[in-house]
Amino acid sequence: MEKLSLFIACISVWPALSQGQQYVVSQGGWAFYKVLVTGAMTNTNVKATCEGAGMSFPCYYSDDQCQSGVHWTDDCISYTAVEGECRTPFVLANALCGASPNHGASCRPLDDIFVYYPYRAYGDSAWGTDYDTTTYGLNGEDFNNKFALCADYDSCASSPCHSGGTCEDRLYGYSCYYSDGGQYQNETFTVCEPDPCQNGGSCHVHNQGQIIHCTCAAGFLGEFCENSVVFDDPCDPNPCPFNWPCTVYGISSHCSVPIVHRKSSYCSDFPCGSGWNCREEGPTGFSCIRG
Repeated sequence: MEKLSLFIACISVWPALSQGQQYVVSQGGWAFYKVLVTGAMTNTNVKATCEGAGMSFPCYYSDDQCQSGVHWTDDCISYTAVEGECRTPFVLANALCGASPNHGASCRPLDDIFVYYPYRAYGDSAWGTDYDTTTYGLNGEDFNNKFALCADYDSCASSPCHSGGTCEDRLYGYSCYYSDGGQYQNETFTVCEPDPCQNGGSCHVHNQGQIIHCTCAAGFLGEFCENSVVFDDPCDPNPCPFNWPCTVYGISSHCSVPIVHRKSSYCSDFPCGSGWNCREEGPTGFSCIRG
């Protein structure tokens, strides 16, 4: 019975996977997660998996000040490591399992995690650990369907809840919980850090932090601007008059006017096709922009 109680207590510490994601620990203002990868454990797949889950990702080094900084790039997060240690697996293992983590391989919560490892001698391999064999420094290209180490900005790091409230970090926000009968009610807030909007979209928070809205850049649609808008050749519905050169710029077209035909404006004489707006570009030409 004593062994059974101990076993139950141990498994209750680490929450079950939720849609392939599991919270690991918070460190340096970031909440770290294990996220299930489909395919080989390469740097490319680790990065794509984290970004696909709406998260950022750490490098093997915590920032460009860690040792030589060679195993860190500005694609990765930068976080405050512990004194005397700045290698991500070591930092997390120390926080989770104490001072002798065996490079993370003897720390069960870090089992099967692979960290983005730039400029590694083994091609595109991420850096991994295996708890069952207590091995570390695994070459990701030799393993499939393990876990990427991802990171979400820890919204609770600034203690945003009112006095007495318990903060729980969530993806794109946080929740505040208060004891029954208190002055404040339980609430969940969303934030724009890290920015969930993709492809150059801008993030906006509404309703006192309850709703996130993305304003997408031209050429993208979707809740998080994740879908590109595919148009036919913009020069097709907007042919330039007199066979003047037509150039495509993204989802717009531009007509270049030969020197002998240049004047101050063109849109009134040469309107764009239906659903397109004409924009004057000076004497050298004009553009047709999707309406």
